[in-house]
Amino acid sequence: MVRSPLRLSHRQVEEFLRSRRQWIADRLAEATDARSVIPPLPGAGFVHHRGQVISWDGTAAALERWQRTEALAVFGAHLERLLPALGVAQVRYHSLAVRKMRRRWGSCSANGKITLNEYLIRVPDACSEAVVAHEIAHLVYMDHGPRFHALVRQILPNYEEADQVLNGWTAMLKDLSPSTNNGARGPVEHHVLWFDSDQDALAQSSSKALVNADAIISGVRPSM
Repeated sequence: MVRSPLRLSHRQVEEFLRSRRQWIADRLAEATDARSVIPPLPGAGFVHHRGQVISWDGTAAALERWQRTEALAVFGAHLERLLPALGVAQVRYHSLAVRKMRRRWGSCSANGKITLNEYLIRVPDACSEAVVAHEIAHLVYMDHGPRFHALVRQILPNYEEADQVLNGWTAMLKDLSPSTNNGARGPVEHHVLWFDSDQDALAQSSSKALVNADAIISGVRPSM
């Protein structure tokens, strides 16, 4: 399934996709590979928690309350462990908050408040630790330049490895997110297009699965 502005005809959309078929096939393969890091849930009554699958027989509301409490404890421990690496700059840290976010893993404000995604408690601890390292580095540099990335690696030497794993868990946020216009500035139309498998690489790679615009075009991970 592909979303497009209403002004585009079915033929124009098809021509565009054919022109980008190899790129789309590559992104589909990458998305499938990235998702492989997320352990599948056996069924109802199971949830992700700190990178593992656990059983849960309580209500959804109780699960949210428990995971929020867990998030504050786990992320707080990450902060306590990593902040000293900033030296005197750690005094810029003001407070920690967690809240549900559909497009970001975390943020750091100019006044030193760090906000982390409540859903981050579902990913492995190494990944949530990498997000914390990323955000506290913003206490020194508010951009994403070379000095910023050097500082993150100084704070957490295995940052890049954990960050790659986190890319796979980004699919979890997309599953939670409601359908959107994918950034379009106006109304969009849904097209379902099938290509001849002996002429088009996309059909071979998709294995007759619907091609979702969010999974292909939105290769950009949530911001941090």
